[in-house]
Amino acid sequence: MLNEKADAQVTKEECIAKAVKVKIDEDRDEEAEIAKRKTSVIVFGLKESEAEDIEDRIADDCSASSEMLHEMKSDNVGIQKIVRLGARPTGADSKPRPLKIVLESEDQRQKVLASAKNLNFARSGGWKTVFVQPDLTPRQREARRVLVKELKDRQLAGEGNLIIVNNKIVTRRRQPPQQPLLDAETKTDGPEPQCADRVAGGNSLDVSTQMQTAC
Repeated sequence: MLNEKADAQVTKEECIAKAVKVKIDEDRDEEAEIAKRKTSVIVFGLKESEAEDIEDRIADDCSASSEMLHEMKSDNVGIQKIVRLGARPTGADSKPRPLKIVLESEDQRQKVLASAKNLNFARSGGWKTVFVQPDLTPRQREARRVLVKELKDRQLAGEGNLIIVNNKIVTRRRQPPQQPLLDAETKTDGPEPQCADRVAGGNSLDVSTQMQTAC
């Protein structure tokens, strides 16, 4: 009887040790995947080349990427590699595949993500349907999907002014109303305000956002 209890205890400890090892290995693999993606972004909705030759398609994607970066006011960003994700579509009405862009540094990645909002203000070129997001791991994408669903559910329940920041749902900070500037000819009882007394309020930006195959 004592031997059976001892064997059961050993088996339990072995199971716990194996589970801990699996978790450590998974976390290590996740960290490695995140590191591989730290200079990459994923572009959705960017028109895909119809050229048959792969070199021509790559050249077209490079040209479209450069044009997009120019529209985003990010001309000084360097592209190291681009690749379309997934199997090439065959239908005439197929949506363009996501485009992975590998940049030269993490700083450039942050610059591109922060500048992506400029596409919303483009007056022509169809840029309003192009979106730039971080290159997330499968685990990060699943966590993001759950978070987005929670955000939508809360919005449907009546909560407003919510955004996702640093993997959390928070209330958007409201900008303080700007004070109207006095007309140059308006007379006041006090001394005229000096330029140094005027502080311009800035706007803050919250930055929230694969299976890789050959083109």
